[in-house]
Amino acid sequence: STPQIGVGIPPLLGLSKKLLPHSLHHELFLLIPNNQDPHTYEPKPSQIKAFSNLKIYFTLNLSQERTVLK
Repeated sequence: STPQIGVGIPPLLGLSKKLLPHSLHHELFLLIPNNQDPHTYEPKPSQIKAFSNLKIYFTLNLSQERTVLK
């Protein structure tokens, strides 16, 4: 199955794309969209549910990320 990988903020998305090998077929999911302030963004319940099912999640330990990782 295709690994599903979550990241909290856009810079981590770009870094993940560069670090993950192209041979690894994967899906990347972004928690906090580009146009949102990561310090004030509140994840939607649907995002929390979706991210709770991911096996891999790259985080900077922002408060919004901790909400999802509970």
